[in-house]
Amino acid sequence: MKRRHLYTFVVALILQAVCVGQDTLFLDKGFYEELSISIGYDYSFAEPNSRNYHLIEARIQKQRYGGHHGHFGNLSAGLMVGINTDKFLVSPVVGGQFSYGPFFTGIDMAYFTDFEEGTFRIIPMIGFGSYRFRISINPHIRITNRDYEPIDRGNLTFSMRLFTIKKEKE
Repeated sequence: MKRRHLYTFVVALILQAVCVGQDTLFLDKGFYEELSISIGYDYSFAEPNSRNYHLIEARIQKQRYGGHHGHFGNLSAGLMVGINTDKFLVSPVVGGQFSYGPFFTGIDMAYFTDFEEGTFRIIPMIGFGSYRFRISINPHIRITNRDYEPIDRGNLTFSMRLFTIKKEKE
């Protein structure tokens, strides 16, 4: 019963984020610049830990999107917090993404710390989505303190724009 509710919620979330109601006769091919807040969920899996971890993230992002085929580019800064980690885990994160059509790629830089140890990671990403909703797979490349692994080396990320702060048409 719970799994069916989760699937329904995920499908509704994707449809809300991907579909755009059109209130004009012609397709809007214009470009927009936007400052917005997004939230996300990260499922951490793979090696080296025997259990999987869950993280939540909140970001402020400046993005540009539009055009006939719907592409976007954004720069973002935010914070990731571990939900079920062994110790309190927090990570400031900055990054950028760009897309063409439904596919996007990007890179993040994050510093995971429990305030006793820390590790800097480069996080390339590839996925599917739009300027409002993204699903991506993110391998983590450890740069510093390679022995400290508070989460696993792979993430599956779901993120969506929560609300818009400022929007301008170009």
